[in-house]
Amino acid sequence: TGDDFAGVGPGSGAQLWLFTRAPEVKGQYANNNTDASYYFNPFNADGTAIFTKPALGTISSQKGRGIFYNVGFQNHNLRISKEFRITETQSISFVTEGFNWLNHPNWNGPDTNPNNLATTFGKITSKGGERQVQFALRYQF
Repeated sequence: TGDDFAGVGPGSGAQLWLFTRAPEVKGQYANNNTDASYYFNPFNADGTAIFTKPALGTISSQKGRGIFYNVGFQNHNLRISKEFRITETQSISFVTEGFNWLNHPNWNGPDTNPNNLATTFGKITSKGGERQVQFALRYQF
């Protein structure tokens, strides 16, 4: 988060939050304000937060890498073309290209800033990768 818990000043490297257990990855991607919108659950079973700030003046000994993997990505592209001969030296070619032609949603990563615990921490709030289709017609002589 860029917070300076140890009091050593900015640019001192990552000072990680403490966590009681690894978050449970739910893998649900609904974009609303219910529990279904959590990619990972930032709360324990008793409702307390998994991530807590370290005490001021201390350096966290937590290891922060490998807690969970981010969401996956799928992209399927398609190109169809056809050339029509008019004469020996002239032709018309038609090309259709579809990017993400299956229109599979690619979710952006969840909010990983524990300062946003009350609002969006652990939630996926946006997506990308909408289907795009383009056509081309070419006259060659």
